[in-house]
Parts: sequence; C-alpha cells; structure tokens
Amino acid sequence: MSNDGTTAVAVRETGGALEMALSFEAMRERVKQLDQFFRDVMVKGTDYDIIPGTPKPTLLKSGAEMLCTVFGFAPEYERTTACVEDWDRGLFSIEIKCRLIHRASGWLAAEGIGSCNSREPKYRWRDQKPACPQCHRDLRMSKHTPPEWYCWVKAGGCGKTYPAAQFQALGRVENPEPWELHNTILKQAEKRAYVGAVMNATGASRICTQGIEDMSPGALNLEDTEASYSPTAPPK
Repeated sequence: MSNDGTTAVAVRETGGALEMALSFEAMRERVKQLDQFFRDVMVKGTDYDIIPGTPKPTLLKSGAEMLCTVFGFAPEYERTTACVEDWDRGLFSIEIKCRLIHRASGWLAAEGIGSCNSREPKYRWRDQKPACPQCHRDLRMSKHTPPEWYCWVKAGGCGKTYPAAQFQALGRVENPEPWELHNTILKQAEKRAYVGAVMNATGASRICTQGIEDMSPGALNLEDTEASYSPTAPPK
C-alpha cells in the first residue's frame, strides 16, 4: 500500500522485471466492491459521518472495525519513542503505531501512526460554569428545549434548576485536572492510528478522510451545509 493511503498495486521482482500482483481487472473489481460496501453496509452517523465544509465523509472507528473484519485484519499496537508523559505538569503526548496483520497469512498489510496530546483544545480547555447560588456547585446546561441550568444531584448538587438567561457564559478556563485525561489521550491516539492503518490497507481514502471529527469547529469551513460526496454515489 502507498504511504498516502491510496489503493496501491503490489509488485514483485521476477527475473529482473516487476510483475503486478493484481491485474487491472482485479483492481477495478476490488474498488467496485469497496464502493458497494460503503453504499449498502456502512451507516451514516455510526460508521462514517458528513462533516460540513469537508469534501469527503469521515471514517469513524466503527466503520474502520467493519472494514478490518471484512478484509480479515488484526491490529497490533505499540508506543513510539516520541511519547511524552510528564505527570508533574500534567502534560501528555502519546504516539501510537498500529500494524494490521492479515489473519490468514500473517502478513503485514499496513501501518498507521496516530498521536494525541493534552494541549489539544478539546482537552486543554473547559467551559467555565456558573456556581449554584444554593450549594455553590458547578451548574450544567440541559440539552432539552428550552434549555436551563441545573445543579446535578449525582455530582453532589442540590438539584435546583434556573432559567438559561439567569447566568451568562463565563468563557474558557484551562483544565485544572489534566491528569485524568491520560487514558483518554492514549485511547484517542490508538483510534487515530487504527483508522489510519485501515485506510492505508483498504484504499478507503479514495472515499473517506479521517480525524475530521476531532478537529475544533474553528478549523473547519462551516459555511457549507453538506459535503460534496455521499457513499450512495461513489466517485468514478
């Protein structure tokens, strides 16, 4: 497989010449099957998602797992030497290499590298919450309509609720407990490496991209309301 994740033609040297492992007809059939798999099996919102402002669907972990099962791959993970774990400062940067092994043959099908760190905006920052006037616990905003602030009993709060307009958003503050993110960052790095390896092994990057769902909204062009491609009409 090529380093950029596109479908590659494996070659082997025979008597000083290079011989393709797949004929062009076999390649076309494999691409056709992959497109059909996305159309008929993959579920939007579960296996892939459409992120506004991006040209391709984003492959999610569930979709990568399905592709891995179909192609008969087994993942193996290892940390690279680029990992940083500073428990004194709560600074974590973890890089993972994922290898996909073909179960039937034991061959290495592809590799992927994924990293995650505690300085990424979604982990570094927290929305500052107003305090409950009754018990001084942090209030949370409900998701129902109309929204309201509530003091969560399960977190030790008093259970009182307040109108949304009663308290203003207070902006962001740095996460005071970065140490609790260590396992989350490890799993995120593993997921990114895994999805990347699956895309490299299957050639799925002609249809999907990866990792867009992890980006902050400010890094995306949200003026477009939908992506220009849908798996129901694969590119030719």
